Amino acid sequence: MEIETLFVLSATFLVFFDLLLLSRSKPHEKKVEYGFYAISVASSLVIASYLLLTQAFLKDDFTLREVYSHSSSAMPYWYKISATWAGMGGSMLFFTSLLSAFYFAYRFKTLEKKTLLNIRAHMVMDVVLLFFVLLTLLMDPFERVPSETMDGLGLNPLLQSFWMIIHPPILFVGYALAVPPFALALSRLSVMASSSSQMQQNNPVADASSAGTVGDTTSYRAMNLLLGSAWLTLTLGIALGGLWAYEVLGWGGYWAWDPVETASLIPWITLTAYFHISPFARRSRSLSREFMVFVTFSLTLFAMFVTRGGLLESVHAFGASPVGPAFLLFILLLAGYFLGLKRKVRRALLTLEIDRSSLLSISLAVGFLSLMALMIVCLAGVVIPLAQGLVSGTPSSMEAEFFNNWSFPFGLSFVAALVGCSMPSKSSLRRYLAMIAVALVVGVGLALLGTPTPDFRANLGLPLLGLALVVIGNRIGLLTPRLRRSYPLVARYVLHLGIVLLLVGVFVSFTSAEESGDILMAPNTAVVTSGLTVEWKNSTVHPGTGMICLQGECYPEHSAFEMDVGINTGGNLHNGVLRMRLYPAHGLVSEPLIVSTWSGDIYVTMGVTESVRAALIHALSGLTMPPRNLTINVKTVPFVNLVWIGVALVCTAIAVRLVKNVLR
Repeated sequence: MEIETLFVLSATFLVFFDLLLLSRSKPHEKKVEYGFYAISVASSLVIASYLLLTQAFLKDDFTLREVYSHSSSAMPYWYKISATWAGMGGSMLFFTSLLSAFYFAYRFKTLEKKTLLNIRAHMVMDVVLLFFVLLTLLMDPFERVPSETMDGLGLNPLLQSFWMIIHPPILFVGYALAVPPFALALSRLSVMASSSSQMQQNNPVADASSAGTVGDTTSYRAMNLLLGSAWLTLTLGIALGGLWAYEVLGWGGYWAWDPVETASLIPWITLTAYFHISPFARRSRSLSREFMVFVTFSLTLFAMFVTRGGLLESVHAFGASPVGPAFLLFILLLAGYFLGLKRKVRRALLTLEIDRSSLLSISLAVGFLSLMALMIVCLAGVVIPLAQGLVSGTPSSMEAEFFNNWSFPFGLSFVAALVGCSMPSKSSLRRYLAMIAVALVVGVGLALLGTPTPDFRANLGLPLLGLALVVIGNRIGLLTPRLRRSYPLVARYVLHLGIVLLLVGVFVSFTSAEESGDILMAPNTAVVTSGLTVEWKNSTVHPGTGMICLQGECYPEHSAFEMDVGINTGGNLHNGVLRMRLYPAHGLVSEPLIVSTWSGDIYVTMGVTESVRAALIHALSGLTMPPRNLTINVKTVPFVNLVWIGVALVCTAIAVRLVKNVLR
């Protein structure tokens, strides 16, 4: 057994030991402190095992299957580090290490607060950590290859990107940050259930609502802070994933409703819904917040299942593995336990106590319901082909049009809710409905006229988005003179503004993009398409570099062809480079050229011709023969910059509100 595997196995026993201690402990007993020591050692062992895996990558230890499959000696160090989370086993160990670090920090922070609530929360964290440690052992990131090899296969070229270094860790941090709030929510429910049972024994007519609140202020404040942090990191992680996909040919642009993309979006939607229901939850004695936290955590597990289950067709997913059923079983067990506790507590699972005289209250309710409907649409779009895959055994995925059609009406109702939330508190409901009706009538007119975009849905929705921009912008303008006192409120409206700008960018860039199709070019020629002049200037063939070993034989890692391009946009000249690489282990990879202007992006890609393929194959053996021709595809993507501006505003606003909550 490898020493690294022994570390993880020892951590498993220590976490289980802590769980046993906590299950037999009462507040202020010494056992709680002993459990903390056990978790400290367990967390250290898991983190140490990940650091040893990283060391194996940096030292080119190709006897490890993870290193052999995802690295090569010629790779830069930063790609070798990011390759540690490129494989199934390595990514599971990396996430478990993050979870261990967060759990240790959480235990250290609550060490002096030996309450029943915290003990139960620690037990929940133990169960979750135990689950992921066992999955890590199942995946065995330290498995050895049967025979020695001089070099590895190298990292998939699509993953050799700066975004690979930061996108997966940020997304994993968001998932890990959802665990402590889940533990707190479940522990609150458990303590309420225990109190309810005791009161029932003493007073048969008592109900769970008589049990009172359990550390309301402290636990809810901690939950909100951690969930806000998870919301920020998930927003940033999903956006960076979209930017990465946009820059990689073949990944469908910044958003393609890929099953893995959609699965990562679903917990973000429920987190957003959580912050819309919080005002109602504070006024009621329902389990609304606990329920939304449980749903969010369950959906993070579901997102991991989709990535690792192997039952859905996705460019982002791993292959089939035994961990898929384990995730589903764990979700079902947690759901059964949650519903069992809910039955003992006997409180409503979800309530919306709407003040019908308040436009803000109505708008928050509409926003929450719209988000939940969007969540159901996205979940259905992943679950339906998942069920089909289970029956047929063949991976599949839902067409993008399903998501576009079904999410559109709920997206519009959410925008309408943002308008209502941003109007002055004394605004009448009648005036608000009249404004929404006018925007929709204008939208219907534009849709019938087929302008300003070719898409019926975009034309219908743009006037409502325009109304939202005006109302939210006006609200921000009114509050700006009192910025020092009202900055949290301004941050809320900036967040709304960011979402609206993002949607405007999506509506226009997706529906109004124009594509030239494949255009055949020869060296030192120019073509005119979509009002642009594209010139092939110089080109360079790079012979094979690096080394990989495949089936006992070693080859250059890749050869490359570069083409200098000049793009004239009505007097403005933009220069750039198109690249095509041939990897014996991975095939041909084309790198697009993206030219950003104030009105949008020019997206140029190089296509494969027999001449380009032959040039790259010859380059692997050291012969540099320039291709005689190639094809290019020119795509104009208008106002896509609004998507990135919107994301930046959303992240900034969430960060400002987080800082305000920390300082409060």
